[in-house]
Amino acid sequence: MNAPVGLAALRVFSMKEAAYKAQYPISRTPLDFDALEVTPLGLRFRFPVPGFHRGALLPVCQWTNADLCLSLCVL
Repeated sequence: MNAPVGLAALRVFSMKEAAYKAQYPISRTPLDFDALEVTPLGLRFRFPVPGFHRGALLPVCQWTNADLCLSLCVL
């Protein structure tokens, strides 16, 4: 993996996967990759989905080590 661009892409993908898996039991809505935007505090919905308003924040914690990345989103 080419750091830092490769690691940055991995981090964004990992954050969005964690947020998707956390929100799905509430919204039952499959999201496109661009449905969430990255913010310093986590991810924010770009449009409303059931159970969440536009701009609702999904907090994400993330840990990285070498080429590994772990993201956690708990609602």
